[in-house]
Amino acid sequence: MSRTSTGYRATVTIANRGQRPVPRWALAFQIPGTSVRAVKGATLAKPGARPLIRSRAGAPALAPGHSVRFVFAAKGPVHGPSSCILNRLPCARV
Repeated sequence: MSRTSTGYRATVTIANRGQRPVPRWALAFQIPGTSVRAVKGATLAKPGARPLIRSRAGAPALAPGHSVRFVFAAKGPVHGPSSCILNRLPCARV
C-alpha cells in the first residue's frame, strides 16, 4: 500500500483455491469512507464507495492454484474492507 495526496493505492490478490479454472471473476467490496477511482490490471466496472472490479475482457481463466493481482487507487482514509463478494459468494481478507 502507498499513500497519495488524497488517499492511497493498494494491491489485491485473488487466488483460485478450487479444483476448476475460473473463466471470469468479479469482486465487489466496501471500505468505509473510501471511494475507488481507478484500477490497474483489471476492469473497474463500477467506481465509488462500493466498487465492482472484473477480470479483463479476454483474460485467460484463473487456473487452480494460481492467482491474479490488481492495484486500485482510492480517495479517503486507509482501512480494510468491511465486506467483499467474489463471483456472488462472500470472500475473506487474508
